[in-house]
Amino acid sequence: MKYLYLLLIVSLFSCKPQYLLVLKMNPSTNPPGGAFYENDTLKMKFVVTDTYIGIRFDNKTNQGIKINWDEISFSLNGRSYARVLHNLTGVRKINDVQPPTTIPPRSYIDDKLYPRETMSVVSSGGSYYSVNYNFFRSKKVNESNDKYHKSKIGDKIIIHLPYYLGTSFVESNFEIEIVDVKKKK
Repeated sequence: MKYLYLLLIVSLFSCKPQYLLVLKMNPSTNPPGGAFYENDTLKMKFVVTDTYIGIRFDNKTNQGIKINWDEISFSLNGRSYARVLHNLTGVRKINDVQPPTTIPPRSYIDDKLYPRETMSVVSSGGSYYSVNYNFFRSKKVNESNDKYHKSKIGDKIIIHLPYYLGTSFVESNFEIEIVDVKKKK
C-alpha cells in the first residue's frame, strides 16, 4: 500500500504543466472564453489542441444531420488545410474517401479533426499507425513552454463545416480566435 502512495506522489510532482487555450468564437452564443455555438438545429462545442480540433456536434432536430467529412476544411492564420481527417473513421487511411456520418435525431457525436497535411502513416513490424504533428508553428529549440504557448495568442482558425439537414445543404463557418493561454496543472 505504501508503494501505491509513493507512486501517486511521484506522479503528482512529475507532471508537466498543461496549457489551456482561452477561445473567442464567431458566431457564438456563449460568453467569451469558449468556443460554443447553438441555434434551433444544432449545438456545437470546439476544443483546440496542438494537434487536433475537438468537436461535439449535437443534433437538436427530429431529422438526421449528415456530415460529409471530405467537404470540411479549416485554416490557421490564412494557411488552408484543405483535407481534414476525423477520428471516428480513423486517421490511418489518410488518402481514402471518408464515408459521411449521419447524426440521428436528438443525439450527438464527439470527434476530432486533424489536418491531413500534418499526418503521416508509419509502418513498423507489419503494423501501420498514424503520426500527427503540431499544426501550430514548431517550438524553437531554446524556447520556453510558456513563451511558445503564449505565441498562439491572436491565432485565428476558420472551420468550414457544411452539413445536410434532410435534403437541404447548409453552409456554416466558424471563426475561433485564441485570446489567452493559461497554465494549468
